[in-house]
Amino acid sequence: MFALHGPRAPDLLDRQALGLVDELLAALGIGHRRDHGQAHRERAADSPLDRREKALAVLGLQRGASREAVKAAHRRLVKRHHPDVGGEVETFHRIDAAYRLLIT
Repeated sequence: MFALHGPRAPDLLDRQALGLVDELLAALGIGHRRDHGQAHRERAADSPLDRREKALAVLGLQRGASREAVKAAHRRLVKRHHPDVGGEVETFHRIDAAYRLLIT
């Protein structure tokens, strides 16, 4: 919220908390608060194999990639897509989530 509204954030939060939550979720591309449950159910419907395949695709890897290959791809993509170097926050989170899924 502070990233969107800066020093005005505490005042706005006191006055219109739920509206700001919706605005923040929209900025992150998550959607409306009430839609979050639907998105969660859709993600849960994916099989573990489907999630793993999607994670590999996000990192640009083939099935059977080694742990070292996963780490190297993550490192390479994070350097390019980190928000501190001008990357999109959503893309960065997608890369990080794929990495966490594959190294567990």
